[in-house]
Amino acid sequence: MLAYVLPIVFVSVTTFTANATTLFRSGIIVLLALVVYLLKPFDLMKYKLILVIFSIIIAWYTLSFLVTDQSYANFLLGAYGRNFGILTLFAFLLLMLESAEFYENNKTKLLSSIYVLLIMANVYGAIQNLGIDPLNWETGAGYGLTLGNPNFSSALFGMLSFLPLYYYSLSSGFKRFLHLLVFVLSFIQIILSGSSQGFLLFISNFVLFSIIHSRQKITNNKKNIILISVFLIISLSFIIINSFSRILNFANSSVQLNARLEHWRLGFKIFENNWLFGTGVDNLARYSGEVRNLTNRSWGQYVLPDKSHNVVIDYFATGGVVVGLAWLIFVVTISLYAVKVLNDFSLKKGDISSSMFALIWLAYLLQTMFSPDNLVLASVGIICAGGLICEYRSKKILEKL
Repeated sequence: MLAYVLPIVFVSVTTFTANATTLFRSGIIVLLALVVYLLKPFDLMKYKLILVIFSIIIAWYTLSFLVTDQSYANFLLGAYGRNFGILTLFAFLLLMLESAEFYENNKTKLLSSIYVLLIMANVYGAIQNLGIDPLNWETGAGYGLTLGNPNFSSALFGMLSFLPLYYYSLSSGFKRFLHLLVFVLSFIQIILSGSSQGFLLFISNFVLFSIIHSRQKITNNKKNIILISVFLIISLSFIIINSFSRILNFANSSVQLNARLEHWRLGFKIFENNWLFGTGVDNLARYSGEVRNLTNRSWGQYVLPDKSHNVVIDYFATGGVVVGLAWLIFVVTISLYAVKVLNDFSLKKGDISSSMFALIWLAYLLQTMFSPDNLVLASVGIICAGGLICEYRSKKILEKL
């Protein structure tokens, strides 16, 4: 059942609510998490560290709900068209642990479900770009698939961009051509989205995968690599120093750097004013009007940012220091698991399929550093986190034997 979760989440949209892409989808995620657990229950206490971290987050958000007088609807379901309420967080915890449980004997099937998601995204992206979409989405800067925003659709393709190459390496004949076609189409979809987020994730995946894949060659040619690296560093430093203003202008126009920095500042200010209990889960917009500066006001008189465009800052601002630190410990823990998996693969101790889960998680984490979270992207990240938890747990058990 877990293998069907991501494709179902992707198509979970409705025209019967004010927001077509979040409220209904968050309800489906909660329902799927419960159904998967009820169909195949397991001992949650096997995953004590993750269980403790998320229990702290949920418990402190509940305390924050009582202190800040947040509404029941916002607390349970989330708000402002994001719908990352307490029920969603609980569902993500369940999905992550279900993924860890499912992963051990079904790693290939779980990875295939993520690949199916990428193929579905390509098909629907083609439908939208050809102008034959039966759903009448609001038009904007670019197409958003079913994620509601071109930044998110671009990020999805960037996160999953190297899955086709993984399947290409395992295939032969006509299948290799099909996997290569998915890879090329995914890159084209990133360009057509009009968003640079997917491109940044694509490049980061490419660099990271190239490094780990070539580690043995790098180790055997250390002197040459060091000389080339020194030359590149000096050259890049010279280019940056002489073209700093142009680079800054390009960064600002392509990723809206100034606007993102302003959102980060706003998130920090809200945290400073509400450092203990925060604003309440998914409730940042209720307080953002208090700390708007002239730049924020220039975006529009009634524009009240509901996210800081950095998920770590969001958790500090909405849940205070306890939730912020708990989330930070969680992402650092999973990232260390990911680095361990990639290190094992580069030393030929691990398999390439495991490294795909690590790459997707790290790409998801990078995306959350300069963008709000999204239910589809978070579902992918959480399921990959579950796989990495299983990898780490399995290695610890083997080391004890």
